[in-house]
Amino acid sequence: SEPHRPVPVVVDTDVLSLIFKRDPRGALYQPRLDGRRIVVSFMTIADYSDGPFSAAGVRRLKRHLSEFTVVHSDAELCAW
Repeated sequence: SEPHRPVPVVVDTDVLSLIFKRDPRGALYQPRLDGRRIVVSFMTIADYSDGPFSAAGVRRLKRHLSEFTVVHSDAELCAW
């Protein structure tokens, strides 16, 4: 039998932001995310790229975002 694979979870920009900012509300979502592959929309990346970050903040943001799988737009996704 195949080993159990955790189901990926799509995370909203707002939730990701709470976790990135280390906001206490972000901890409420952590149990649902632990051990799962986190997927974010390409729009989440676009939302973040518009933010006012210092050079250190940009580096931290890039490290943070590199942990996630990004789903890009395509005709199949847009058709539903």
